[in-house]
Amino acid sequence: MMNWEKGETKVRWIHGGLWVQCQHVGLVIDTPLGCRDALQDELPIVQTIALTSGRMSSLRGLLALLEGVSSARRHPLGLTVLGPMAEERAPALVDAWSRGWRNRCPVHIDGIAPGDNVDCGPMTITLTPVRHAEPNGQFPLGIDEAHGCAAVITTPDARIVWVPGAAPGPTVRRSCRGADLAVVEVGVTPWPDDTTQWRLTLQDALAASDNVGELWVVGDDGQPLSAADA
Repeated sequence: MMNWEKGETKVRWIHGGLWVQCQHVGLVIDTPLGCRDALQDELPIVQTIALTSGRMSSLRGLLALLEGVSSARRHPLGLTVLGPMAEERAPALVDAWSRGWRNRCPVHIDGIAPGDNVDCGPMTITLTPVRHAEPNGQFPLGIDEAHGCAAVITTPDARIVWVPGAAPGPTVRRSCRGADLAVVEVGVTPWPDDTTQWRLTLQDALAASDNVGELWVVGDDGQPLSAADA
């Protein structure tokens, strides 16, 4: 299990996303399959869910997490789901939750414009656009450019960065610069052939993150990597 602490800030890798806790406030960044079970003990303090894109790996566990938080709550406080302003998939899922499970925890969906800051208790979240693409599900299978972001989380103790699904470029390096903890995803799962490099390699991640306190490199299969994998 990958864990990190500094002061009152705690970070845990949830195999495709991040759990960030500061003081008694919880923030989930992306909702991979199984995130509800991984966060079973923390569900009562989840206040905000931030999604970096509309790709399936970021959204697959969203409805289960909403149900888990709703069931764990002992008071009627609402929950906020944040995502890139141009992305439509997360709002569609939240709308389905709100219509289909009316008696559950109320959820507020909020789109974040590039560079805007959103507060989550003592934490601040910023979504920074990166070059991002995903397989389009057509036949023959191809790749389409899509909306995707890196997430920058600032707490009173630390600056944490999560860079999922990004193509190489200066935005990745700028996002990671000066981070106390940077979590950078690289491509390891099979993808269709394309003339553009849409995913970071391990070498790209290491080169873009040479000015961080601690670096976690993870594959887009949710598993951690190390320099030995190069």
